[in-house]
Amino acid sequence: MYKNFIIAGLGGSGTKFLATMLNKSENWNVRHEGMRDNVEGWNVEHIEKCLQNKRTIENFGDVNGFVRNKLHLIKNVDKKAIILRDTKDILRSWYDHWQGWNTDKKVKEYANHRLYNLFVHTAWTVKNFENYIKDGIKVIQFSEMVSNLDYLNEIIKWCEITDLVLTQNDVKKINSHYKKRITYNEIPERDRFLWEQITEKFNKKYIK
Repeated sequence: MYKNFIIAGLGGSGTKFLATMLNKSENWNVRHEGMRDNVEGWNVEHIEKCLQNKRTIENFGDVNGFVRNKLHLIKNVDKKAIILRDTKDILRSWYDHWQGWNTDKKVKEYANHRLYNLFVHTAWTVKNFENYIKDGIKVIQFSEMVSNLDYLNEIIKWCEITDLVLTQNDVKKINSHYKKRITYNEIPERDRFLWEQITEKFNKKYIK
C-alpha cells in the first residue's frame, strides 16, 4: 500500500511552487491540482476515489488550493497540511493576475466578478483554516518555505519523501522570471478595505 498527502492553500500561496519542488522526487508523484476531473471537479467522493486508486499504484501527493475548504471531509489520506501566506500578498497576487495585466473593459469586468467571488470564498476559508489549526493540522509558512532551504527540506521529510534533498540551485530556478506588476497600495482602497475586514484578524494571529 502506497502513501499519500494533501497540502492546501489559497490561490497565490505557493502551491505550484511547492508541488514543483516535491515532484523532483523519483519515488513520488506530486501534482499541482492533480485530482481534478472534468466532470466531477472537486467533488469529495471523486477525490476519495482518486486517492484510493493512487494507493494501489504509487506514492501520491497533491498540493491543491481547490480542496482548501474540504480538507476536513477527506478521509482517505495519510497527512494534511495548509500553506499560510500574508493575506495582503495574496490579494496583490490575485489583483495582479486578474486586473493588472489587461486594460480591456470586458476583461476588467470579468476580473471584478472573479475577484469578489474569491472574497466570498476566502471568508469561508479563513474560518476553516482556523478550525484546521485548532485541530492540529500542519501549518506551512509561505515566507519560510520560499526563503529558508532548511525549512523547505523539513517539509519534504514531513511528506516522507526520502529520496529528495533540495539545494539552493533547485529553488532559485522557480519563478525567477516573475515580476510584480502592482503593489498592495495601488489596489483600489475599496478592495483593500473589504479584504482586510475578511482576513486581517487571521493574518495577525497566524501568519509569520
